[in-house]
Amino acid sequence: MKKWFACLVLVGLMVNQRSLAQEGGVVCMSGDCENGSGEAMLLLEDTMYYKGTFVNGVLEGNGRLNNPGKFIYNGEFKENSMTGKGSVSLKSGERYEGMFLNAAYEGEGTAYYKNGEKFTGIFKNSEIWSGNGYVPLSEKSYYKGEIKEGKRNGEGFIQFEDGSNYKGTFFADEMSGSGTIHYSDGKYYIGEVVDGYCHGNGKLYSASNVLEFEGEWIKNEPQPKVKTPYEIFSPIFNECFNGYLKSEVNGQEVYSELKICFNYNYSGLIEGTATTTFKIDGVNYIAKTKIEGRAYESDNTFYLDAKNVLQEDPLPYGLVWIHDNLKGSIYTNDNKYGGYILQGQSTSGALFEIAD
Repeated sequence: MKKWFACLVLVGLMVNQRSLAQEGGVVCMSGDCENGSGEAMLLLEDTMYYKGTFVNGVLEGNGRLNNPGKFIYNGEFKENSMTGKGSVSLKSGERYEGMFLNAAYEGEGTAYYKNGEKFTGIFKNSEIWSGNGYVPLSEKSYYKGEIKEGKRNGEGFIQFEDGSNYKGTFFADEMSGSGTIHYSDGKYYIGEVVDGYCHGNGKLYSASNVLEFEGEWIKNEPQPKVKTPYEIFSPIFNECFNGYLKSEVNGQEVYSELKICFNYNYSGLIEGTATTTFKIDGVNYIAKTKIEGRAYESDNTFYLDAKNVLQEDPLPYGLVWIHDNLKGSIYTNDNKYGGYILQGQSTSGALFEIAD
């Protein structure tokens, strides 16, 4: 069991005839201190008082041992040692009831604490080994829950000295699994924990129960949420953009109106229609094409393929429509909060710029 377990400390008695003789021996005060029942004063480092049975001058059977100002033991003795079933009460107000071996807690027992809490389970060499209950860690901290093989394992609650606490699962002495951490400033975390860290999926709330973060954590650090392509591009490619298309006709720069209405689906495919309005001699000529394409979050670019022609007005002077593909980049629109600008070039070299 690790040092954080602060169990009862027993100043016990494990002596033999020789050590009793060296320290001063046994002073029989009444009764039969050889083979029977009697009362004796044991002259050791501390003077103790024993009342119980003796066999060949040895403490054996049932008895009561009083070390004034330190502890009182009632229970079984074997060869001068507290061994068997018994109970001990300490000056501090704590007590233990259960099995002893050579003056140590060994086997099934219950430790009672002065604050009214208790721990029931298996003890080894006066240390908690397994069971369930309260374990003081320091003056202001404690653990309450399951113990297995000397370690916190299972469901439990731990109060820390700084006022923070954790309620949830433990593994191999550490907060591991899932639970709730309340911090001293009032904030609290609900989610996965690993080796004492907020690690995995979790939520952090303010002292006023406002959700501050939800997502992935790595060793107490919230991680920036990685958005899916749909989350990134659906706010952009689900509306209409208007702008211009600059091309060259018979060696002259010509500007046409360009309108593209988009729809972005869960598969990451951009669909929509592109409408070009070309004005010649005061007359508007319109071509409308179905488009499909994709956007790429790695560099905020997109590519649109011209598919089916939906409308195409005949052009004068032997001019023909060119339905080619568009490739461009996505920029935020400084003139519109939450707006975007799409800029790029067609495969035939025409430049375009449209905004939502």
